[in-house]
Amino acid sequence: MTFGQFIKQKRQQSKFSQQRLADACGFAHRSAILRLEQDRLEWKLKEVVSIAELFGVSASQLLAEFENFKVNATKVV
Repeated sequence: MTFGQFIKQKRQQSKFSQQRLADACGFAHRSAILRLEQDRLEWKLKEVVSIAELFGVSASQLLAEFENFKVNATKVV
């Protein structure tokens, strides 16, 4: 899973629209979030920080959660 896919999953679980994330990041259109979620646009630190704040965590917590998710997703039980 890519970081964009992870953010999409978190966004959907939080019931946030792409427009809400776009507004938090200062984008004029939700299409920027769509491109980020599809990994067609490179993430910038300010966007990670803005989205983390929207989710109520720090950027480092969000990135750690992503890393933890990747590790757990690859474990075979």
